[in-house]
This record gives sequence, C-alpha cells and structure tokens, in this order.
Amino acid sequence: MTIVCTDLPGPTPVTGDALSNPTADRVLDPMLALLPRGAAWRTDETADADHDSMLHRFWRAVADPVADFYSKAWVTMLEGTTGTIVDSLPDWELEFGLPDPCVDKELSYAQRLALLRAKVLTPGGQSIPYFTCLAKSIGYDVEIREYHAFRTGLSRCGSLTDQVCSINIEFFWQVRAHLPSVKYFHTGGPSRTGIDRLGELGRYPDLECLMEKWKPAHTEIAFRYIASNTGALDQTFILNVTALA
Repeated sequence: MTIVCTDLPGPTPVTGDALSNPTADRVLDPMLALLPRGAAWRTDETADADHDSMLHRFWRAVADPVADFYSKAWVTMLEGTTGTIVDSLPDWELEFGLPDPCVDKELSYAQRLALLRAKVLTPGGQSIPYFTCLAKSIGYDVEIREYHAFRTGLSRCGSLTDQVCSINIEFFWQVRAHLPSVKYFHTGGPSRTGIDRLGELGRYPDLECLMEKWKPAHTEIAFRYIASNTGALDQTFILNVTALA
C-alpha cells in the first residue's frame, strides 16, 4: 500500500529571478544607468557608452561585490524557511532540539529535513495517517490498527481488532512493523541454552521511542514485529507493562 503523507508539509516552491544569482555584467548596466547623463560622464545618450573610460572601469570593478551581495542576500532569504534550506540544516536542528533523541541511527539529509519540517510546520495529530507518516519520516513503513472491545451486533467473530476482553482494550493501539530476518538459535555458536530463544525477532528502538513520545497520553501502544522472510513468526511488545493490569 502506498502511503501519502497528507498530514506532513509539502515542499515550498522556489522561484528565482534575474537578481538571484547575477553576474557582474548583469548588474553593470543598471548601475551605469544611474550615472549623470552627458559626454563628460561618457554616457552620451546619442552614442554607445564608453566602457573603456576610467569611470566605467571603476564601476565594472564595483559590480563584482554588488553581484556577490545579491547572491548572498538570496541565499540568506532561502535559509529563512524549512522548505528552502541551503546549508543551514544543522543550525535549524540545534534550534529545534534535533536530531531527535529517539533516533540514534544515521539519517540521510532528506530524512533529517523531513523530521525538521514535521516538527516546525505540523501542529501534531492523533490520527492513523499522522503516526504512519511520522514513522515514514525516519524510514519505516508501518501499519497501525486500533483495538475495539467486542460489541454484539457490531463486531465480527475472528476480527483481529475486535477483541473479547476488558473495555480497557479501547486504550490500546498496535503498530505493525516488518523486520528483515529472524535471529535463530545456533547450536555450537554464540547462542546459549536457557537464555537465547530458538527464534527471536529484533526491534526498532528509535521507532518505539518516537511513537511513545508523541502518542496520546491516555493510550498505550503494542508494537508487533513480523519477520519478512516468514509470516509464521512474530512478537508483540508493550513497553508499559503495568497498563495490562
């Protein structure tokens, strides 16, 4: 299933103009046009300007820093929004407490920028699309399911989300993530009898931390990991085990 992160901000369009990154020649003519008119200034309106004169050579030298100023002013303007950042991403991250303490892995530039834009521009949310896209911003494709207590006339027998149990199940929701492989028990290898399981899945600590950080305060999350190379092995973890009481 393709996830469309409609809850997260899209890219900001950038439209440059003639003075976004001009050359010295591009700004020279407008500068010369501001000089007094007349033959004494070598700006005779009835003839071409004398670009070999001392005056014009002086302004040609001045045109270089003016063009450089326009370029730097344009870049400075771009640094003012998260959608047009050029090279100030570390400064933005420092200002907004990023990289997130939950994320301990190396993120690409695009992922870091996505996290920043999500933190700066989104008001937050409690919807399934919001948390799905939050996970996607750090590189995880997850499926989120909500639990419901079984209701006669409304629920279906055999449903994975309609549970015959305490009404407290309404406060739980499930995050399903796929792991690339299973860690099997190896006889004669690093595995230890009585300690290591015959088959065990790993976990995504950064995903769990991020979801726990932004979840609605009255809810608890059950993280379910499924091995991609076998649909038979999966494990579910609930971080706040006291919530089961």
